[in-house]
Amino acid sequence: MHGPMPERTRPKSGIATSVAIAFLAIGGALAACGTGEKAPTPTIEARQPASPISADVAAVFRAFVDAVNRGDRPGVEGLLAPNATWERGPQCAPGQCVGLARLGQEIARDIANHHRLDILSLDVSGTTATARVDLRNEQTRSAGIERIVQIFTVTTAADGKIASFRAVNDLTDPVTASFNEQRSRQ
Repeated sequence: MHGPMPERTRPKSGIATSVAIAFLAIGGALAACGTGEKAPTPTIEARQPASPISADVAAVFRAFVDAVNRGDRPGVEGLLAPNATWERGPQCAPGQCVGLARLGQEIARDIANHHRLDILSLDVSGTTATARVDLRNEQTRSAGIERIVQIFTVTTAADGKIASFRAVNDLTDPVTASFNEQRSRQ
């Protein structure tokens, strides 16, 4: 094989794909040896999975956390399905926060409050990720609390984007329970 492979046959990525191309190229070159014929160019088809796999849900969730921590609103919005739902506390009761325009407001609020998320645990089942997350922001700091723990449940759609997001305070954490009690008295 001489020169770069044409764009239509260039593999997208992956060691297994590269190894497969090398074997095809060597086999074609050996078959053409001594015949004066040019070795055939291997053709590799990149196939996308029919639906996201568990590792993809975890990767999407981690990308979400990274984008929030960077204050990257377009990055967060790019991970959301157009009709995504968002539930958390009184500001986003079930059914109130739907679609990119509304969720963009929530994301902007989180960024303005300097949200910092740290994943404590992450469990995945099918297209759903459930995580315990340390949350630090202006609200926790102004309450004199270093952090609270929340449980995030994120479900992805067939395209791998976040279709639903739900956050609830983990009241089994004593600091979080105290924070909730303090807020309820205000």
